[in-house]
Amino acid sequence: MRLFLSITKIVFVVAFAVLVLPVSDAWGQEANQESRQEANQESSQDISQNTNQGIDQNLGDMSMSNIILLASNGNVDAQFEVGKAYFTGNGLPLNKIEAVKFFKMAADQGHIVSETLMGTFYSMGDGGLVIDQAESMKWFRRAAVKGSSNAQLSLGVAYKDMTDTPNNHITAYAWYAISRAQGDELAIEFKDELEQGMSQEDIIAAQKLALQCLASNYENCG
Repeated sequence: MRLFLSITKIVFVVAFAVLVLPVSDAWGQEANQESRQEANQESSQDISQNTNQGIDQNLGDMSMSNIILLASNGNVDAQFEVGKAYFTGNGLPLNKIEAVKFFKMAADQGHIVSETLMGTFYSMGDGGLVIDQAESMKWFRRAAVKGSSNAQLSLGVAYKDMTDTPNNHITAYAWYAISRAQGDELAIEFKDELEQGMSQEDIIAAQKLALQCLASNYENCG
């Protein structure tokens, strides 16, 4: 149940960014809701920043048919835009399966927001996908090591709920700390909650892992 609630809160962040705010807007506006949902919407700032890096401003002047053509020819920004159009039903018929197909194309080319979305879809079994924790974590990690605080937080949640993984709480704490270092304030709440059930020895080990990860530019994150 806690896994479902944690992942659902992350889905709210991604859905808020993709469904509510257009790419050209400030995706990271703070939401005024209670408890973690409020903070989760706040963490959509990370998605905003990563999306706005590399957006082809000319796409806004093109017809959807031309954007689809660009996407089919490998333009990563066009692929994301087509995925978003299918996902929202704005500009194209609502079709989550098609949306995931184009998000996957963009993610395969390293589009950070699309990578985070793929992690979310696999965690929930959305868009025609089967729930696959390994695939979910793979995509979250790809975005996390590129500096996405939202993906880092999501990866921490995934590790926290992997009760069959040795030292999962240490790795989860480390990713929360890394996410916080990137500016995600929600990570403080998650980190503090997790810390309550950890020994001082494990907390120190987690802090060392976080520092090691950052110092190695995400090459040595455990």
